[in-house]
Order: sequence, then C-alpha cells, then structure tokens
Amino acid sequence: MGSITTKIGDKGNTKLWSGEDVRKTNLAIEFCGSIDELVSTLGVCYAILLEEDKCFCYSYILYNIEKIQKLLFTVASEVATKEPKRSTLENKVDKNWVDGIETEIYKIEKIYQQPKGWVLPGSSCLSANLDVARCVARRCERDYVKVMDNCLVDNKEALVWLNRLSDLLYLLARLSENNNYRMVK
Repeated sequence: MGSITTKIGDKGNTKLWSGEDVRKTNLAIEFCGSIDELVSTLGVCYAILLEEDKCFCYSYILYNIEKIQKLLFTVASEVATKEPKRSTLENKVDKNWVDGIETEIYKIEKIYQQPKGWVLPGSSCLSANLDVARCVARRCERDYVKVMDNCLVDNKEALVWLNRLSDLLYLLARLSENNNYRMVK
C-alpha cells in the first residue's frame, strides 16, 4: 500500500471515487465532507455507548448507529462517482432504504412517548452527540440539494432518505434520554 500522502491536494485538487480530478470546492466533495463529518460524529456516539452501556435501549441504538454509518458511505459513493461508472455501482439508495428508515421511525414513535415542546440538547453525553449528528445530517441534506440543483446527481430517494435520517437521529437522541430530557419552558 502506498502512502496516505498523495500531494494531489497541495494545489487544491482531489479525486472523486470514480477517479476524476476535481477542485476541493466541488459540490460533490463538499457533500462527501459533510457525510464524513456525520459518520465521525456517529462514531463518537457509538464509542459513548460502548463505554456507558447503561443507556435505555442500548443495543437498539448501537445497531442503528452502525447501520447508518455504513449506509452513509453508499450515499457518498453515488455523489462521488460520475457516470458512466455511477450506473455500475452495486448499492444505491432506493425506495427500500426509505421504507426501512421509516419503519425504524414508526417503531420508536409507537413505543416511546415523545416530549411536547422543544428539547434542550445535553441531558447526556450520548443524546447531545446524537443531536449534533442530527444537525450534521440536516447539512448533508442541504448539501445534497445543492448537488442535485447542479445536476451532479438525480436520486430523489437519497434526498428523502437524508430527510428522514435527521428525524431518526432526533428520535434516537430522545430514546437515549429515557424521559430525562430538558425542556425549553
């Protein structure tokens, strides 16, 4: 394996996953950077869970965090791959993804009473970091719209999935608090 230092970025360029050279300000690169930040933020949540296994629904939240992290790489790969290579990708966001994330949302809503009003993040380290992840997920969604508006991708199911992702992260944060949330009065 070669060095991690490629020196391609020394002049403000980088490569897409499909191999093309682009500027670091390219919208696809901006989007992938936001996805990278979200995956890393979820990694913090995962590590917190591993250290503090007293969390309500510990294994359910852990499972969802890891699943989301893996799926985010697929979302990024679609954006960072130009045609014709994009059409050869094995995994892409589709209606099944949307159905799956909505199933998780409805499952939590069915078993867990949501607070009425605005919740202040910070009841626990885990919930606060899940709320940070939710905010980053919203930025990913906005970045994806920019990518779509500039005709770099056209997968509307990915946009819907990203929209639902912030909802799921909100619910996971509230679930982790086990009714010990702080409210805006």
